[in-house]
Amino acid sequence: MGMGKRISLFNTIQMKIMLFSAMLSIVSSILITGYYYNSAKDTIIENVGEAAIENLESINIAFDNRLENVISFLRYFVSSYSVSSVLTSEKPYYDTYGAKLISSLFKTLILSNDMVDSITVCTENGKTYAEGNGNYMYQSRLWEEFYRLEKEVPFNNWCMALQENPNPYIGGDYAVSIYYVIYNLNSLERIGFINVIIKPELFLDRIREHTDNRKIILLDEDNNIIYHDDYSLTGNKIPGMEGRAFSGKNGYFAYGEGQEEAFVVFTKSEVTEWKLVELIPYDSAMRNLESLRIWTVCIIVGITMICILLSYAVSARISRPVQKLNDAMLRVSDGDYNTTVAIYSKDEIGQLGNTFNIMINKIQELISEIYKTEQKKHRSDIVALQAQINPHFLYNTLNSIHWMAVIHGIPSISEMINALVKILRYSLDSSEMMSSLETEIEMLEPYLFIQNVRYNKGIEFEYVIPEQMYRFPIPRLLLQPLVENAISHGLKPKGGNGNLRIECFQDEARIYIDVIDNGVGFPKEYMKFTPFEELSVQGKEEGGIGLYNINERIKLHYGQQGGLLIKSTKESGTVLRMILSK
Repeated sequence: MGMGKRISLFNTIQMKIMLFSAMLSIVSSILITGYYYNSAKDTIIENVGEAAIENLESINIAFDNRLENVISFLRYFVSSYSVSSVLTSEKPYYDTYGAKLISSLFKTLILSNDMVDSITVCTENGKTYAEGNGNYMYQSRLWEEFYRLEKEVPFNNWCMALQENPNPYIGGDYAVSIYYVIYNLNSLERIGFINVIIKPELFLDRIREHTDNRKIILLDEDNNIIYHDDYSLTGNKIPGMEGRAFSGKNGYFAYGEGQEEAFVVFTKSEVTEWKLVELIPYDSAMRNLESLRIWTVCIIVGITMICILLSYAVSARISRPVQKLNDAMLRVSDGDYNTTVAIYSKDEIGQLGNTFNIMINKIQELISEIYKTEQKKHRSDIVALQAQINPHFLYNTLNSIHWMAVIHGIPSISEMINALVKILRYSLDSSEMMSSLETEIEMLEPYLFIQNVRYNKGIEFEYVIPEQMYRFPIPRLLLQPLVENAISHGLKPKGGNGNLRIECFQDEARIYIDVIDNGVGFPKEYMKFTPFEELSVQGKEEGGIGLYNINERIKLHYGQQGGLLIKSTKESGTVLRMILSK
C-alpha cells in the first residue's frame, strides 16, 4: 500500500479549527449580546410597565374615590330620618318640601361627582324622585331589574352590577347601576330603593383627553368590559384575551402579534375588584430598542473578526506537530515499523507523539501475545470437547449395562437402566432450549418409575391437563425438579408413600401448572399462595436450592409476570404453582 495523499487545505486541522473558532465566536457573541439585549429589553419593558401601573393606580384611586363618594351618599340618604319621613308620608311625591329636599340631595351628588349620570328613588307606595337623566316614566323597568338582581347576585342591602341600561333616556346599551334598599327607620320595613346609574366614560373620557388619548379599558370582576372607546364592546371580553386571567393587584404582559402587538398593563380596584387596563402599543413602548439593536450588531461583528484572527494564529501552532504525526502514521501504514516522530512540545500533542513511539516499539510484543492467546483458546476448545465426551461415555456405558441385564434375564435392572438412559438422553439434548408440556409429562414417567422402584411402588401419580394445553411450549426440565422436590421433601418423610398430582389450567394471559402432594408440608404454614422469593433464605433451606433455581429460570424467561408460588399446610401437603405467561 502506497503513501496516502496529502490532505487538501480545506480538510486540514488548521482550517477546521479556524472554522470552528469562527462559528464558536459568532455563536458565543450572539448568545452573550443576545442575553444582554434581552436583559435590556426586559428592563425597558419593566420600566414601561411600572410607569404605566403607577399612572393607572393614580387614575384608579380617583375612580375609587368617586365610587366611595356615591356609596357614602347612599348610606347617608337611606339613614336620614328626614328622607325616610318624606318617603313614608301620605303626601304626593310632588309635595314641595319633600321634593325640594330630595332634589337638593341629588343635585349635590351630581355636581360633586362627574361619573353620576342619574339618580332615581322608587317606593313601594308609588312615589318616584329622579334627577340628572333620570325619568319618572321608567320606574316599572327599574323595579324589574331590582327584583332580578335581588335573585341573581349577592344582595346585602345594596349591590352594584353591569347590566342592560334600564334607563331608555340615556345613551348606551349598558350601564353600571347601584341599587340601595331603603327601609322605614321606625318599622324597619322595606319601603323602596334608590338607584344611581354611573357612566365611567364621563370620567375616563376626560382622562384620555388629557393623556394623549391613551387606550384605557375598565373591566368588572368577571373581566367583562364596562368602559371601552369602542362602545359596542361593552359587556363583552377584550378580543383575543377571553381566557386571560388578571391575577394579582397589578401587573403587565404581552398581547397580540405583529402590528397588533401591545403591552397590557392593569391594576385592580380595592373597592370594587374591577380592573383598569391600558393597552400600550409595542412600537411606542420600545422606541429606545432601535439604537440598542445597532450597537448589538456592531459588537457581534467586532468580536467575530478578533476571534478569527486569534484562531488562525492558534490553529497554525497546533496543526504543525499534528501534520508531523500524520506523516509518521502514513509511513507505518506502509509497513515501516522503524518510524519515530520527534515532537518536543509538552502538551497533549507531544504526549501523543511519545505514545506513538511507544506503540511502535510494542507492536511486535502485541503480535506475540496474540499468538499465545490463540494457542490458549485452542487448548480451551479441546478441553470443552472432552467435557462433552464424558456424559456421552456415561450414557453409552449405561446402555451397555442395560443389554447385559437383558442377556442375563434381570428385567428389573434393565427397566431401571432403560428409564435412566431416557432421562440422560433428554437432559443431554441441548439442541433446543424449549420443549412442550406433553414432552415434559412424558419425561416424568421414567423418573417416577425409578422412584417407585426405590419406594416399593408407594407413590401414586396422576395428572389433569386439558387437551389443548399439551402443546404449550415451556423451558426444558422445568417440571422434573418440582416433582423431585415434592417426593424428597413431602413424601419421603412419610416413607415414600402418598399421592402426587399435576394440574394445569389457563386464563387469557397465563398458564398455571400445579404440582400437588399430600406429604408433610413445609415446617412453616403458608395458608395462601406465597411468592417463592418471599421465603428469602429460609425458603432456600427448606424448599431446596432447586426450587430457587426454578423460580429464577421462570423469571429470566417470562419476566416478573412469571414465577413460582407455594401453598403449604403442615402434615397436609404442598402445592407448587408455576405461572408462565403466554
